[in-house]
Amino acid sequence: MSPIIVLRRGREAWASDERILGSSDFVESVKAQVDTVQPAKVKKNMDDLLRDVSKKTGLSIPELVSGSKQREVVLARGHISFVAVKEEGLALTDVARALNVSKQSILRGIARERNQEG
Repeated sequence: MSPIIVLRRGREAWASDERILGSSDFVESVKAQVDTVQPAKVKKNMDDLLRDVSKKTGLSIPELVSGSKQREVVLARGHISFVAVKEEGLALTDVARALNVSKQSILRGIARERNQEG
């Protein structure tokens, strides 16, 4: 039997993820944990941020997630985006989805907020 066939035998079904080192079982268990924990973390953090910004700005939560282009709403979403991504470590796509805007809108909001701080 060829050495290549021996090396490949049984490995075709291995689970892998370049971000996780370990056996197939370990990789699968880590991925399962992340899949169940991450959405809950995103929801809790976004709910808290939306509530805080809503209180500070007087804008309602439905306004903040409406995709509105009114200046005050856009600025408030920029602040939420900056805190969510840069301070809370949430993924850009999760924040964009929660605020009902594009990833580019989130990036512009982060840049605008960073310029205001500096």
